[in-house]
Amino acid sequence: MEGTNGVAVAYNGSYKKYYAIIAGNTTFPIETFNTSGGKSIHTIACGFDSRGLWYNPSTSTLEGNGYYDYGWYQMYLNEDGTPDGWPYNIFYGYNQPEDQSVGAYDWTNNEVLFYSYGYIYRYDRNTGYYLSSYSLYNCPVDWANINSTTVIYTGYNHVQLGVLDYVNKKIYLFDKETGEYKHTVSLPEDANTTDLFRVSFANDHLWLYDVTTRVWTGYKMFK
Repeated sequence: MEGTNGVAVAYNGSYKKYYAIIAGNTTFPIETFNTSGGKSIHTIACGFDSRGLWYNPSTSTLEGNGYYDYGWYQMYLNEDGTPDGWPYNIFYGYNQPEDQSVGAYDWTNNEVLFYSYGYIYRYDRNTGYYLSSYSLYNCPVDWANINSTTVIYTGYNHVQLGVLDYVNKKIYLFDKETGEYKHTVSLPEDANTTDLFRVSFANDHLWLYDVTTRVWTGYKMFK
């Protein structure tokens, strides 16, 4: 595969397939994996300089946000659940707080969430419009320790949001409704953590990308 910055993993529960994407160029791949051993079963060029990636069960498509003002895109799936053809824009423009922001899909409220400098930014999935922002508080460490591009959405009550402390190899979970810190998940000492990109959440697993081995490793976070 071309490119080095793995930015997101998505999961399609209907077909039991994972999707992973590389940021930086329209020619960089989106790759499909099965759940039995994580075997790569399909690879195509993404066709979009992607940052976020998620599976939307309401549309049965893959969706994501791009770099800078590239907007958000959608990609149809074949009957076997693999990506089909070129993606297309569903919204144009700067619908995110930072150039490199990696969107996370809140399927409960049909919103796309972004993290930036201790704040969460909410955007409406139906329109791409900005809704509001709020601060996360009582984080156990300085925000300088936190991966600056990525927030994870878990869907679990009171711990819906998570950010990566790449220095101490921990995930801090927050209540989406209040912004309050709730819980810490410690990662293994050998977990590969970085200050931007290369972290995602899908199917109850935290995913970390090792740029050297070019492998996503999943850590089960919820039973």
